[in-house]
Amino acid sequence: MEVEAMNAPKQKDYTRVFSYKAEDLNVHRLVTYNERELTEFDILLRSSWDKAMQDSIMRYNLSDTNISVLPGMYGFMILENPKRFSDRRKPENIQELKQPFDSSKFNFNKVSPKEVLFEMRDANRGTEHNLVIVNVSPITYGHVLLVPCVKSSLPQVFTEDSLRFAIEVVALSKHRGFCVVGNSLLAYASVNHLHFHGMYFDHLLMAMSTPATLVENPCYELKGYPTKGLLVQTGEDPAKLAQHAFKLVNLCYQMDIPFNIVICYGTVQSNEQRSYIRFLLFPRKAATGFKELYDSGDRPPLFWAACELAGCIVLLDKGHRHTLTEKKLLDEVKLIEISEEDYKVLLTRIKELFKSENFFY
Repeated sequence: MEVEAMNAPKQKDYTRVFSYKAEDLNVHRLVTYNERELTEFDILLRSSWDKAMQDSIMRYNLSDTNISVLPGMYGFMILENPKRFSDRRKPENIQELKQPFDSSKFNFNKVSPKEVLFEMRDANRGTEHNLVIVNVSPITYGHVLLVPCVKSSLPQVFTEDSLRFAIEVVALSKHRGFCVVGNSLLAYASVNHLHFHGMYFDHLLMAMSTPATLVENPCYELKGYPTKGLLVQTGEDPAKLAQHAFKLVNLCYQMDIPFNIVICYGTVQSNEQRSYIRFLLFPRKAATGFKELYDSGDRPPLFWAACELAGCIVLLDKGHRHTLTEKKLLDEVKLIEISEEDYKVLLTRIKELFKSENFFY
């Protein structure tokens, strides 16, 4: 791995380039590894993020946030962050799962150069213009936007190459709580420009350890989880994981099913002593229009996006924390669940999709 100053490109100067190779990827590890060990990537991301905070690039600091664990069998992590909703860019009006990119709307080509922390390049494949941009309205520490091929102006429709990039970003970290998440259109993506979110958690999320039962190798169904979810895990090859994750993602696009994704480390279903990268997908009902909070009343003020489905509930009004219960959350998440009928069809299609494959860890 190496960090270098970048020759000024024609459109923007991204100032720094983080170049990595296949041997830099931490594709698996023992579950008991040193949680404080950081890679060169972790150090660069965290130091760049810290400097952006010191330079007041973000719209707010995180001093007003509070983290706690909600009593109950699932151990939801509650992150109170009211400024996440009040101090943010206006979200786009989303009406389609594959809505075309609109250059007149906000997109990541329009961010201030100060928001760009660095560019990432796979030295072996020569990929370029994969940007790490600070999220000016952060959820938690280290919250960044990962924007693949930014100059291609792609809509928020996940591709196999973009999934591989997101998986490789996770593999470049050794922090146990680092994960990458993504929201499809109609699943609370608020910017229609291809991107993921990366961030650090000090608490392990339920998505990192939940067990699963086999649907068809390498796809599993989450077991004992608050909502319907799927897991793909293929072992040591990020390219192979991206290939099969994309099969699942593309199937959702074909069936017109919105979804949220989480990419993190977690135990392997066949080997509880090893931790591999896991790709989780949560199929769901569509959320159309602008990303806006309902008039909550007794309902907890939150969006069921990727972070929430992973187990981190970003609560956008502190006044509701003292009345929040696990039962309320379980009742709420049922409202966005895919129907039983559609889910059964999806599982059948998954079996057909993967049944001819052979996989070994």
